[in-house]
Amino acid sequence: MILKIFAVKTPNFSEILYSESKLFEIIKRKNLPLKGRIFLNSELKLILIYLHSNLLFFIHLVQLINYMMKTLLFGLLFLSFSLFPAQLKKVDIADFYNWTSNSGTHYQFVLLSEKLVAMRTDVAALVRVRYSMDGGVTYKIAEFDAKFTYDKAKDSDNLVVNVKAAETARILKGDSGYIPDNFTLHYDKDGDYIEGYQADHDELTKKDTQYAKVFLTPSPSADHMRKLIRLFYDSSEPLYRDLMVLAAQYD
Repeated sequence: MILKIFAVKTPNFSEILYSESKLFEIIKRKNLPLKGRIFLNSELKLILIYLHSNLLFFIHLVQLINYMMKTLLFGLLFLSFSLFPAQLKKVDIADFYNWTSNSGTHYQFVLLSEKLVAMRTDVAALVRVRYSMDGGVTYKIAEFDAKFTYDKAKDSDNLVVNVKAAETARILKGDSGYIPDNFTLHYDKDGDYIEGYQADHDELTKKDTQYAKVFLTPSPSADHMRKLIRLFYDSSEPLYRDLMVLAAQYD
């Protein structure tokens, strides 16, 4: 038997415990809509989540059949947060790069991240890719979240940056899908770019992964950086202003 206790979070964050029958009595009396349920199967109810403007109801499973069920429950609730718990909130770093695939398609991308805190520490990042499949007549744009980490190279004082992409990408322009890319970028101890490599998720699953070489796209002045920003972002987008403020630092 699984015992269910409902914890009700009120607007002032106090918590009140209700039995299942009491909670449904409240919902029925107030005529509140039930937003969603998650079921393991037709007989066993795992969890019910009820969302309202002022209240948040959770079923706590006090007794679990086994440890695996507990793990599954946690995964159902927090899967979307465990992979990439934080999205980019502030742009502290914006760098531009490009590569050419084995098929000859040329890709440009901008890597945005928050301020680096320490080595081997994940930082929220955002990658936006711009590319053309018809020789530059039209362009497509895709975007995906990423984790940005850096570490010291094993055999030198150089730095190695690893950009691990989220599982899926958002298509911002164009009508085709996009497989997110992963990058390894190398810098010297002064922060100057040396070289880099790209492989998307599909490529990484292959036995003989083929890496494309990544080149830095120079932005020698504030005006040049603004031109690059406009290739990827429209003025109506939330991050556009942040990027322009960042570019102004080089005036």
